[in-house]
Amino acid sequence: MRIAIAEIAQETDSFSPMTAELPDFQAFGLYFGDEILERMRGVGPLGGFLEVAGEQSEPLELVPLVRAWGGAGGTITDSTFAVLRERLLVGLRAALPVNGVYLALHGAAAAESEDDIEGLLLADVRQLVGPAVPIAVCLDHHANITQRMVDHADVLIGHETQPHDPVATGRKTARVLFAMLRG
Repeated sequence: MRIAIAEIAQETDSFSPMTAELPDFQAFGLYFGDEILERMRGVGPLGGFLEVAGEQSEPLELVPLVRAWGGAGGTITDSTFAVLRERLLVGLRAALPVNGVYLALHGAAAAESEDDIEGLLLADVRQLVGPAVPIAVCLDHHANITQRMVDHADVLIGHETQPHDPVATGRKTARVLFAMLRG
C-alpha cells in the first residue's frame, strides 16, 4: 500500500501589511522527501500520521512529498504559493499510483490571487489521483471549510481541543484513512 503524505499550512492574517514568502516557511520548517520522515516523527499532524502508520500490520510505503509550515502571517505571495503547489503536484505525479493521500492543511490560508488555497490544492490532488483514491485531510479547528474542499476530499478532520493537539488530530485522520483503505 502506497500513501502520499504532505503538509502545506499557514494561518493567513489578511489584515497584515506583511506578506508570507518562502523564507517564512523555511523558518518554521520546509522539508522535502525523506527529510519529512526524519524530522516530523512525533511533531504535528504528520507526526500523528507517522505514529499510526507505524502501527499498521500490512506492508506500507510512505511517499513524503512536501512539508511547509508557515505559522501565522500575512497573505502568501503568489510566487511562494506557486513553489509550494508545484512541489506538491510534481512529487505526487511522480509517485503515482498511490492508494491514498494524507494532507495536513490549515484551512485558513490565502495567497495574493487565491483565497481558497486548501480547496485549490485538494482539487489539484483529486485531479491527479482520480475519484477512487481516498484523500484524508486534517485541519485547524477554525478552518474555513469551502464547498471546493468538501467536493475534493473524502474526509476533513479538525482539531478538537484548544490549545491545539495537532498530533492527536493527525492520529485521528490517519486512523480514518487506514479504515477507508481497508474498506
